[in-house]
Amino acid sequence: VMSPGTTLLLQFDFPLQDWVPCHHVSACLEGQEMAIHENRVKKARSHLFDAAHDFVEHGCTESIALKLTLPLDCPITMTTDLTKIQISCRIDLAVDGARPGTFTNLRLDLPVRVVHSVTSDEMDQEEDDPI
Repeated sequence: VMSPGTTLLLQFDFPLQDWVPCHHVSACLEGQEMAIHENRVKKARSHLFDAAHDFVEHGCTESIALKLTLPLDCPITMTTDLTKIQISCRIDLAVDGARPGTFTNLRLDLPVRVVHSVTSDEMDQEEDDPI
């Protein structure tokens, strides 16, 4: 749960052992507005609210942190009979591919619920809700 103007801090720890080498990490907060008509959903508009990236030196980089901030004019997450607004955090990791010299992209999309303001009671309830 986030509200407009809040910041999300993503921390990535890389063990120095023989894991699959990671070379690049990027993340963004993005949104999509969709129009609903006759039970069909059509993407109307896309937004990129914030983005960050960093390079990873395998064997040297122990951790990195990426900071993403929702702008104050960010729309809230909502669904009605006519429209749907979704916000997500997209994380991409570039790791070694199956063949030498190639890369594979690993992507993780996490839904973000954006509300007008978050109270401590709502945060406690959100933490107790199962995923």
